[in-house]
Amino acid sequence: LSACSNPTDGIAIYNQIESELDSDEIDWDKVNLLKNLLKIEFQESNEFDAEILYIEATQLFELQRYAPAMQRLSEAIKIEQDNKELREKCMILGGEIAFVMKNTPAALRTFEEVAQAYPQNIQSRRHLAEMYYDLGVLQRTMQLCGEISILAPTDPQPERMMGMLSKDFARNKQAIEHYQEALRRDPDFDDAEQARVELASVYVTMRQHPQALNVLQQMKNPNTADAL
Repeated sequence: LSACSNPTDGIAIYNQIESELDSDEIDWDKVNLLKNLLKIEFQESNEFDAEILYIEATQLFELQRYAPAMQRLSEAIKIEQDNKELREKCMILGGEIAFVMKNTPAALRTFEEVAQAYPQNIQSRRHLAEMYYDLGVLQRTMQLCGEISILAPTDPQPERMMGMLSKDFARNKQAIEHYQEALRRDPDFDDAEQARVELASVYVTMRQHPQALNVLQQMKNPNTADAL
């Protein structure tokens, strides 16, 4: 990596860091190297102070040092109050910190605030759906899954979850529609076999045995249906 001295280069460095943080397997050595380069190149202008604080918060979160991570996030938001994109990232990370610290009320408040302030934010809604489901707040879970399904039109999981919830609510026709949509989006997603079992069970409940048999015949592992 070569040193650089203009704002465009700084943005490029920060974009590299963001890209690395969004990857499935983060190279933390690379993140640290790029962050230090950003600090050195812009130590006089303070142009990227808030971004650096956010990056350090992600590093501290990885190290399970939650209190100093939260402090970095608060400082970053104070510095860049008008930077909506950075604020969004800081709030999401703050919610995740609250969650792992088992501060459920704070996590819910934070993710709800993000969901309201950023209508296109899927991450906050995924967190909320998971948390509300665990808390048994199923109507809110259903609503959030519907929003996620619209924002992520190729993701089968929110449709499968809505199928499960509709099944529990004895809304069998809706359950069938959601299960079918999940399998249409991806016939081979991780929970596809279980989704087929659940869909078949709805058909059995409705005494539509030929349809149930047809679903089960589509399964790659028939043993999965033993519990039906």
